Amino acid sequence: MSSPSAGAPPTATEPAPQPPAPAWRAFVHLYLPVLTSTFLILFVANPFSHRALLLASALPTYFLASLVYRPRPRPVERFTHRSDIHRAAVLFTYGRLLGTPFNLLNYILDMFASYSVGAVFDQPEGAPPRRSEFFVQALLTIASTVLFRFVPPSWGLAWTVMGGIDRSMYRAAYLALVDDVVRVLGYPQVESKRGKATVVGVQAMFIAMSVMWVHFFLVLGMREQVEKEFVSPVVSL
Repeated sequence: MSSPSAGAPPTATEPAPQPPAPAWRAFVHLYLPVLTSTFLILFVANPFSHRALLLASALPTYFLASLVYRPRPRPVERFTHRSDIHRAAVLFTYGRLLGTPFNLLNYILDMFASYSVGAVFDQPEGAPPRRSEFFVQALLTIASTVLFRFVPPSWGLAWTVMGGIDRSMYRAAYLALVDDVVRVLGYPQVESKRGKATVVGVQAMFIAMSVMWVHFFLVLGMREQVEKEFVSPVVSL
């Protein structure tokens, strides 16, 4: 007597699940522009005269990243919402980018204010993410700034409260901008031409702004300090 499975067609074995791509390949579109910016900072003496070169450098950056990029399934989440440390680190850079001296009390107040703004304007838990957090936050920031302009300083407490709200909105917009940049480059949608163009555009702006910022605030600042402390005294002798 034949076994029940004798006449059954052989079942195809399911392919073994592929291991997830390593992080360095999944996030290559995010960190490779940093390497490109570092290279340009070291070898481009005057980036303000080569703005087209800075923007065009995003093309080879994207091409090289595409050669090794491998997506891996992971939920899209806002970078500054991953932990309090992520939020604190990004918020710390606000103001430092423009050379503002660090003030611990203001920094602590800004941290608490960022949570308050998020509780009011962020998407509720489980809701689909917005296409652009920065766009929404920028509109809210513009609205708060316009309202603040209509509040005269003679109103005392109301002027102070509105000023604090306006200050918090600007920092919330900065956090949203960082979230959008990390989302576009860390979770790239490269299946469509529009998605590819978005990634290249964000990389181009990131590279250009990073190189020009470093050159302006660090290179020129160091040069001015050297001339002030060493060159000027020697010339005056």
